[in-house]
Amino acid sequence: MSKIVSSLRELRLKFVDVTDEQFDTILSSCISLECLHLLESSRLVNVKHSVPHMKLNYLEIYNCSDLENIEIFAPNLVSFKYRGPRIYIFVKDAKQLVNVVCTCLNFGVDEYPAKNTLGLPYIQGKHFVFGQFGDYLSQLEYLMMDVGSFEGIRGSNKVPLLCNLKHPTLSCLNASRGPKGMLRCYHLVASFAKASPFLHRLKLRFSLYSTENPELRRIPTSPRKYLKEVLVSGFSGNKLSTDFVMSIFDYVIELEKIEITSVYLGDVANSLVKQGKADVVRKSI
Repeated sequence: MSKIVSSLRELRLKFVDVTDEQFDTILSSCISLECLHLLESSRLVNVKHSVPHMKLNYLEIYNCSDLENIEIFAPNLVSFKYRGPRIYIFVKDAKQLVNVVCTCLNFGVDEYPAKNTLGLPYIQGKHFVFGQFGDYLSQLEYLMMDVGSFEGIRGSNKVPLLCNLKHPTLSCLNASRGPKGMLRCYHLVASFAKASPFLHRLKLRFSLYSTENPELRRIPTSPRKYLKEVLVSGFSGNKLSTDFVMSIFDYVIELEKIEITSVYLGDVANSLVKQGKADVVRKSI
């Protein structure tokens, strides 16, 4: 049995209530483990593994509702994906990390508590993703995050230089904010365009619909010659979302592909939700 465990390369646990101790045992025992996927484990609270795991390349933790802390030492980690509540995340010495997916479930919260119940501080809480992964921003090529990671519309102006970012995905699942959610998303897209000189493919995922149509004031930025593909989901067809899509042409020189769908593709649970009325969407496109 120990030989089988030590040779295991990929482990997927779905709806299995793994404890903190069991998580640590998995990483300690499965020394050849390259991919670990955890989905819906309600007993995880403090994920901590301080011994370097040299083989772990891919770590995905989704929808573990009581999780408060992740501390991982994986020098060869390439991809880290997380979806759940805002927590303390510390990925140590991941010099190969190029892909980060980090989306939060509590979209309506702008303010972060100073500490969680474990007494661990939130790093630069107002800008969740950039605070947690500040050491790796210059090397990331893929980044997926939600607009709710920023406080206020102007908070998105503080996007740091993302000199290797090629494939960002921005989600906006806060329909209760109405047009403010869309305006916030626009400011973030404009900031990403400024901060990412090698932008190649931009994905926008909206779950917003509002009858209000405030003016979208364009933010000037230099066109990105490497931006070739734009994919938009959750397109509602109202004036604000149409102006938003049209503003993307401010950033491109030779766009090769633009894909637009009214279905929101940001979350499996909402993947069948269409935004707006079909005739409005057709007319706008």
